Amino acid sequence: PMSLRLQFLLFVALIHAVLIGLAWQLRTTNLPLFFGSEVLLIVSIIISVQLYREFVRPFQLIAAGTAAIQAKDFSMKFVPVGQREMEQLIEVYNAMIDDLRHERVSQHEKSFLLERLIQASPAGILILDFEGHIEGVNAAAERMVGQPAGQLLFHKPGELPGAWGAALAGLIEDQPQALRFSG
Repeated sequence: PMSLRLQFLLFVALIHAVLIGLAWQLRTTNLPLFFGSEVLLIVSIIISVQLYREFVRPFQLIAAGTAAIQAKDFSMKFVPVGQREMEQLIEVYNAMIDDLRHERVSQHEKSFLLERLIQASPAGILILDFEGHIEGVNAAAERMVGQPAGQLLFHKPGELPGAWGAALAGLIEDQPQALRFSG
């Protein structure tokens, strides 16, 4: 499909080609009217170029904003340009970017806090990925199992050594249980 920009350019070019053809016909019959129509054609072309620039600016803004969002760059904001329709678009975009940036910072802070709580917890915590493999271990779990995190990662909990492996293999998903071993 043809872009709006190309459709606009073709439309303006077609209209001006017709006007130039009509003005050319006046050249032999009415010379003052021919020169007047040429002046009007030049003014029309200047206005068309200005309209084209104003017409394309929102598309450039949308393209730049889309590229920034795809790159997860939530720091890019647009400044007002003095055109009412563009101001509305800029205002909505800037508000959305501010919300996304605040949400991202908030999520980062929550994630950091949760990580710190897990590491500081006296309870042994194993974090599993969606396939059930260990992807995170806190210091308490390392002490309880008696192995460093590097040896526990990427294994299933049922593969842990000793009583831990058997006990964790018997856990049922979505059923909270606490395991206690003496020693």
